[in-house]
Amino acid sequence: MSSVEKADMTEEQVRAEESAQGADVYVHKFRKPFTWEGETYEELKFNFGGLTAADMEGVEDEMAADNRYAIIPEYSTAYVMRLAAKAAKVHISLLEHLPLYDGNIIRRKARAFFMSGE
Repeated sequence: MSSVEKADMTEEQVRAEESAQGADVYVHKFRKPFTWEGETYEELKFNFGGLTAADMEGVEDEMAADNRYAIIPEYSTAYVMRLAAKAAKVHISLLEHLPLYDGNIIRRKARAFFMSGE
C-alpha cells in the first residue's frame, strides 16, 4: 500500500491493514522523518517472515568477522538489529544511526518476532 493511499486512511484503518499483512510484517513509522546518507525515511517495512536460516547464518558470519559473538542471539542487540536490517532490506548502518527511541522499538519488535516461535 502506498503512502498516498495510507494518507487517505484513518489510523485505525492503517492498523487494520497492517495486521491483515500478518505478524510477519512490521511497519515502523518514525516519530519524525529520519534522514540517512541523503535519503529521508518516514517509515520502514520489516518483513520478518521473509527471512531464512541462511540469513541467521549470514549475520553470525558478519559478526564473527568483526570478532563479535552472540552467546544468546535473541538477546544480542547487534544480532537482532542485523537481522532486522535484512528484513527491511537496508544496510545495518542505517539502523545503527537511528534515534534511540525508534531503534529501541524496532529492536523490541524484532526480538518479539524471533521469540514468538518458542
